[in-house]
Amino acid sequence: MPHALGLGARLRIERRRLRGGDAICQRLRRPVARGRDHARWPLGDADLAITYTWSDSLITRGRDAGRPFHNLPRHELGLALDWRVGEPLTLWTRGRYRSRAEALGRSVETPAHVLFDLGLDYRLSDRATVSLGLFNLGNVSAGENGPLPRRLSLMLNAGF
Repeated sequence: MPHALGLGARLRIERRRLRGGDAICQRLRRPVARGRDHARWPLGDADLAITYTWSDSLITRGRDAGRPFHNLPRHELGLALDWRVGEPLTLWTRGRYRSRAEALGRSVETPAHVLFDLGLDYRLSDRATVSLGLFNLGNVSAGENGPLPRRLSLMLNAGF
């Protein structure tokens, strides 16, 4: 029986630089101080979070010098809303904006796009939760890279 031995190595002679920042703004339904009731607002028991990420990437040496990292958008904006409808049930939604992202090599750049997700969490006990989510609600396409997959997810989360 013949035997084969293969050796290989990858050598990257590139230098990269990444700068950026994140900002998060949250409004939680839980009171900050003990014994202090939270402020009332239209949805009552809801958490709201807004996130923003700015990235400035650059390949400084190598074949792709002067170009940004592959498929890394300059701007990302997220919005999340969790609404506790009743004791065991929480409805949630997420929205994400990603700016255009340049591609390297044979790939095609990803255009700017917005994705929305929708779901619910049902608390079975202190240690178990069932979650159902529909991701990419609008079946958004990523340009020539093809559609981003729409997913339906059913999960059981258990702590022990």
